[in-house]
Amino acid sequence: MARLTYLERRNGTYYARIDIPVDLVAHIGSEVRKKSLRTKDENEAKKRLWPVIEAWRAEFEDVRARREITADDKAAAVWQHYEATIQRDEQKRRAMPTPADMGAEEQRLLRRIEKGEINSDSFSGMINAHTELELMLRARTDDANLRARRLTALKAALSSGDIKLIES
Repeated sequence: MARLTYLERRNGTYYARIDIPVDLVAHIGSEVRKKSLRTKDENEAKKRLWPVIEAWRAEFEDVRARREITADDKAAAVWQHYEATIQRDEQKRRAMPTPADMGAEEQRLLRRIEKGEINSDSFSGMINAHTELELMLRARTDDANLRARRLTALKAALSSGDIKLIES
């Protein structure tokens, strides 16, 4: 019976052995790959051999699938980032309260006051009730101020060579 070509025996222990494909030798850095199967029993070694060989073959295919990043790849990545940023901004703007939302909130607040749910006896209750309306009324202004502060911080950081804010 012929022995398997990927199976090698050294000092009684069986090893998986594979020749690195010629086109990958320079990338991987060797011509042969070996791994102990941690057994002295030939039948057990044959059982353990194929998962190791298949993992190596998958690794070789993965290495072949990788390639250098081209200018087109970079341009595509930049465009995808730009589109994703625009989409997030549009979603955020759509989520901002509209004048109709603000009017409805104001009417809801007035109805609660009329019903007596909110009255001057409870100072904290009045503050809490008006806070939601105030936040809604200021949402767009607060967002614009935040973006302006971020832009100022980015300009200052980049002019000094600090890339912490854009590293990710």
